[in-house]
Amino acid sequence: MYGQVSKFVSHVDNIFNLQNPNSEIAILNRDKVLTNPLPFLIEVIKNRKLFQKY
Repeated sequence: MYGQVSKFVSHVDNIFNLQNPNSEIAILNRDKVLTNPLPFLIEVIKNRKLFQKY
């Protein structure tokens, strides 16, 4: 189970880590466009309202 959690955390880190210039979110912030984004990123963006504070 630890291996699965570690793999998931690494996967999420590769998408959302702003300190990593090769992460998808860093590329999106820098280039203002992301060609062929991972489905997980699209899902998170579509569901962002679930986490917004009103």
